[in-house]
Amino acid sequence: MSSIPRRAALAVVATSALVVGASTVAGASTISKAQSLLNSALAHTRAASSVTVSGVGSSSGESVKINVTAGKNAAYGVLTYGGQATTLRRVGTKVYAKGTKGFLEQQGASASQAAVEANKWFQIPSSETTNYQSLQQFLVVKQLLNGLIPSSVKGTITGVKNSTLNGQAVEIISGTFSGQKGSLYVNTHGTPYLLRVFQNTTSAGGGTITLSNFNKPVHTTAPKGAVVQ
Repeated sequence: MSSIPRRAALAVVATSALVVGASTVAGASTISKAQSLLNSALAHTRAASSVTVSGVGSSSGESVKINVTAGKNAAYGVLTYGGQATTLRRVGTKVYAKGTKGFLEQQGASASQAAVEANKWFQIPSSETTNYQSLQQFLVVKQLLNGLIPSSVKGTITGVKNSTLNGQAVEIISGTFSGQKGSLYVNTHGTPYLLRVFQNTTSAGGGTITLSNFNKPVHTTAPKGAVVQ
């Protein structure tokens, strides 16, 4: 499979700018508490052993979607760029990909090549360093979270409010983070995980990412009939 989602990988990772921490010059106790909660949420989220990440957004005028569940030894999901999808799996260190004809053409395959390779599973050998690593960033939980969750906190908090998300109590922390306006949803009961990130759409892109299923077992199998390159 000569065409794998390099472009889509970059497009989805571009949304990582919206997941950043926050600090503020204001001295309000509410904002100070929100900053502490956010610091804790970033640390706990980055330390998760497994997670499901789903989101929609845009990058350079193209729609981007991600729905990936990643754990220590396995991962699976779908990336969609401009309405065309590639399905991914990881079993141990083996990575598999299956793209639609349109997706393969997006990535540079000729129409005839895309027609032959469309909707077929291919094992991506680790020797194809660029391709293998671009997929691994979505299929290895630490790489996935590192691409979405920063290690430090920078920005300005402008608002804090309590709400619920899918029945869970959350604190919504709004502000300008890494130059982008957005909101961060932090679970306030139990372990403080980051549950959702919203970034206002700009010319560079934007969207919403939701995180769930922290530390739950992840299982999948190697696709039958996958072509080993």
